[in-house]
Amino acid sequence: LVFGAPIVVFAIQAALLRDTEYGLAVSSVVAALFYAVGASSLYRRKGPQVRLLVECYLALAVAFAVIAVPLAFDGRWTSAAWALQGAALAWIGIRQSRKLATLASTGLILFSGLVFVFEPWHSGEGLPLLNSSVLGGLLISLSALFVARRLDLPDGQALGRGFSVAAAILFGWGVLWWFGTAFNEIDAWLTNGDAELHVSLLAGATSMVLALWLSQRMAWSRLFLVTLLLLPAIAYLALDEAQLNVHYLFALGWLAWPAVWLVQGAVLHRVDQDRPALAPVWHVLSALLLAAMVALEAYWRLNDALSSAWGWLGAAVVLGLAVQLIGQLGARTLWPVRAHPEHYRSTMDFLVLSLVVGAAWLALERPGDPTPLTYLPLINPFDGVMVLAGFLAIQGLRRYPAGQRPDTLLFGVVDTRFVGLLLAGGFLLITSAAVVRAVHHLAGVPWAFNALFDSVVVQSALAIYWGLLGFIGMIWGAKNGSRQLWVVGAGFMALVVLKLFLVDLGGTGTIARIISFIGIGALLTVVGYFAPAPPSARKTG
Repeated sequence: LVFGAPIVVFAIQAALLRDTEYGLAVSSVVAALFYAVGASSLYRRKGPQVRLLVECYLALAVAFAVIAVPLAFDGRWTSAAWALQGAALAWIGIRQSRKLATLASTGLILFSGLVFVFEPWHSGEGLPLLNSSVLGGLLISLSALFVARRLDLPDGQALGRGFSVAAAILFGWGVLWWFGTAFNEIDAWLTNGDAELHVSLLAGATSMVLALWLSQRMAWSRLFLVTLLLLPAIAYLALDEAQLNVHYLFALGWLAWPAVWLVQGAVLHRVDQDRPALAPVWHVLSALLLAAMVALEAYWRLNDALSSAWGWLGAAVVLGLAVQLIGQLGARTLWPVRAHPEHYRSTMDFLVLSLVVGAAWLALERPGDPTPLTYLPLINPFDGVMVLAGFLAIQGLRRYPAGQRPDTLLFGVVDTRFVGLLLAGGFLLITSAAVVRAVHHLAGVPWAFNALFDSVVVQSALAIYWGLLGFIGMIWGAKNGSRQLWVVGAGFMALVVLKLFLVDLGGTGTIARIISFIGIGALLTVVGYFAPAPPSARKTG
């Protein structure tokens, strides 16, 4: 009777005053005053004996006062009023441990949202944020969150397990209406897609800050879960912008993206405290995503200013700086590396391996045009990427003692020796491609596989380069007594001989073949005389 009568009467009042401007708003204010005066009068005359009825009247007074605001703009009152009445009904039902009333309030709030959906959005009418669409949507959201919070408290939990499910549903409903209302309002007022995205980012970051603060102040763990949505949202929006090939910091991006990442840092700090099992994964994913976004921003900036080759160099430098920054934070035991040192070491390994793989892909796929500069061997953007990748790879391997298999390396999946072999193969691939690229730029050989493969200059340059690697490896191995290094050098010399048989001499005559064999044989003879194979470890023992 207490809550049902106002709903029925107000519905009749809406029918009577539907053609009267601000009629419902005035009626709502009168109803609010009526229940406020009634609550005050009852409390003075009866005191604690009717405390529950006084509280109900006060709740109705507040509800009618709140909905008077959206009613002053237009007649979209029904959904908001139902949501507030549902919140009031749930409040009294939980206090009195009445399951039916609480269940009815849950249904009323859900139904109010469904009715609101079928009403057209104001589409820019009225004032930004101060209009019936926004205030109505927020009232539905806050009503659902209020009831969800009450059900999470001991009084609500005493109603049974089924109401825990209702709390989760209402919580999700409230969060959905909160963000849905915000994003719909932004879409209604902003026609520029770039500005809309960045304002949405700022709205989302502000909402996450509010959720962090309230979840800690109210000790409501369910509200903290909302903040975990920020990282997937960042990943989705960053990928969407990357596909559009636009700068992250264009328009209002210079403000929105840094603000979002500052909030994500605060979220990570809370995750360390409240979700320690989830914290390592969240830290690693955040670090990788941030490094990737900054690297892409550097690529786009340099690509626009110079060329794509310089863009790739800028991206590689960013990844290298990320590795160094993580290392410095770890050396100084600063947060966040201090909280998860092993996982950040895995992050460093992953970044280095990604850089090496990326350098290998660039070496095979792109010619590396250094425009606006002329091409110079070793002094060009692509060779800079390769040198940086090699330096970081060597530095990364030095972090682990020889023969040790760290559990943190690439999340414990890959053995250090395998990574070393992979890096050695990458070095050969990258440097050989650098030789081919130098021939492409300096000798004018087209950057196409058939043209490069059939080029005598390319084949000769590779033979000379591999022969030098073999010569240096065998001499160095013999001088230092390293049989392993000597064998590697001998492998390069064997590769040169095999290439001579299968490729270089395929279309040449007998005299050229004899001269080539004599030259290679003479080189092997000289190396064998001055750099004999060191004894194996077994013989030395």
